[in-house]
Amino acid sequence: MNPEPVSQRSSDISWSRPQDWRTLLTAVQRPVCHEPRLKSARNLAADIRRELSGIFPVLDGLCHRSCPWCPDPCCLNARLWFDIKDILFLLLTDQQPCSHRNQPCRYLGGRGCRLPRLRRPFTCTWYMCPTQKAILRQEGDLPAEKLLSGIERIKAMRKQLVSETGTEKFFYRLP
Repeated sequence: MNPEPVSQRSSDISWSRPQDWRTLLTAVQRPVCHEPRLKSARNLAADIRRELSGIFPVLDGLCHRSCPWCPDPCCLNARLWFDIKDILFLLLTDQQPCSHRNQPCRYLGGRGCRLPRLRRPFTCTWYMCPTQKAILRQEGDLPAEKLLSGIERIKAMRKQLVSETGTEKFFYRLP
């Protein structure tokens, strides 16, 4: 029987239960943290980190101009989870993934997200609400193009990270 692809809903992710999350981290941490052959994956993660650093100022500016006054913050309505690409990135850049919960974001504080941008799930980084998109449009084509092309480069590198580490199997739920 072929494995069934995991959908985008957090309740369908193979590691939505706490014990599965621990199993996943154990299975991924050991080879990722101790395999010398993963040097190219570590270099790729460092490249992702540099790309992220280039888009964070724009994203921080958008959040600063929209989130504090929002009557219905996205973070309260979204379900938070770290995907395998997030986990790989964090481990390969010597960071510890935050504990997983299938619930609205528990990292939202009075002044926004309490997680440093680098440790957030990538979805939290690239998602822009309609208000933020409108602000970006007002700033003109150049800032929008720079941000969107940066996000696309990061997405491509994150996919490559999975193939470099051989962790494709974690995208499927076994029957």
